[in-house]
Amino acid sequence: MATFAYITIQKHAEDARRESELRLRLAIEAAKMGAFDRNLQTGEAFWTPEIAALYGLSPDAAPMSTTALAELVHSDDRAHFSSLTAKSKETGLGEGEWRGTASASRGRGF
Repeated sequence: MATFAYITIQKHAEDARRESELRLRLAIEAAKMGAFDRNLQTGEAFWTPEIAALYGLSPDAAPMSTTALAELVHSDDRAHFSSLTAKSKETGLGEGEWRGTASASRGRGF
């Protein structure tokens, strides 16, 4: 009986997680946004297909190094982007906003 209850609780938690992920995916698609995550210790990165498209890249071309990404950041925002990157490397935390170049967004202007 205890095993059954544990599995039921675990199944409900997995269903709730899947539903939450679906809602997040729908919100990202509807807002024409994307997201990426980088492990600062290993350098491994994950990009959503939406963020790759916003930068005018195929999903296979992303993820890229921070240096390569900086080239796709609007010139007025590069100093801010570099500051965010440095802060993230120091603290292990970070989030921010910046604009991409027109060529990066293939005219989508973001």
